[in-house]
Amino acid sequence: LSLLVEFVAHPNCQQQLRSIWYENLSGLHQQTLAVKILLTLGVAVGLPFLSFICWIAPSSKLAKLMRGPFLKFVTHAASFMIFLCLLVLNAADRFAGTSLLPNMTTHDYPSQLFRIKTTTFTWTEILIISWVIGKIWEECKTIWSQDFKEYVSDPWKLLDFSILAIFMASFIARWMAFWHACSAQRYVDEHYDDLINVTLPFEIRYFQLARIHWMPSDPQLISEGFYAIAVVLSFSRITCILPANERFGPLQISLGRTVKDIFKFMVIFITVFVAFMVGMFNLYSYYLGAKHNVAFT
Repeated sequence: LSLLVEFVAHPNCQQQLRSIWYENLSGLHQQTLAVKILLTLGVAVGLPFLSFICWIAPSSKLAKLMRGPFLKFVTHAASFMIFLCLLVLNAADRFAGTSLLPNMTTHDYPSQLFRIKTTTFTWTEILIISWVIGKIWEECKTIWSQDFKEYVSDPWKLLDFSILAIFMASFIARWMAFWHACSAQRYVDEHYDDLINVTLPFEIRYFQLARIHWMPSDPQLISEGFYAIAVVLSFSRITCILPANERFGPLQISLGRTVKDIFKFMVIFITVFVAFMVGMFNLYSYYLGAKHNVAFT
């Protein structure tokens, strides 16, 4: 292993790796940090346009340039950071809290059900859904071009698959809640004149209840739970990008090895602790319940 490290660290190998990394951009590694940051920001801002050009003209010079390792990494990282920004924007309206308490309902007109206002998809959620669908298509193409065993053996690919699966489960549950709410609203609109002085059926009245009265199996509550898990896993995906940085990369690798050593120590510690606990229990179990001095028990 040490010989392999010395071979990779040799200046000639580093120069070859640098030329492969900056393919078709040979002079970029000699530029200043400011130029590299401006290039990265430009690619991030123009990512939709660049993706469209690569889609309609895959053999163009720009498309070949975008398929280079450096720009491919930049585009993937920029796309993922934009996705994380969408996740933050989707929750931005609740940073200052909400005026609608869990035991309160609201509506725009008398016959509107409360759930119609809570299940409607926002523009940020529509963009998030679009990104997730595009990412699923990318993962399908990856599985098709690679061996399935090779795909499963990569832990980052498994993390991506888990994130996308949980997001899709959240969106499907949210769509089910929206569909049921629309069906109930359609029933109210069709029978509104007949229901003015009549109690609504329970399966329709349920969609008028406040959040505190929703059933635990409600699709919208399930959707929100899945969405929260997917958001946490999405932000943990940043650890895949950090090793590319010369400052954070070694720190993350060292931290990962430290955590592995801590887990190994915990296994040994728990084993010794359980052995000691079982031995002490066997020793003092004969006195279980005995009280020699009630004042000190």
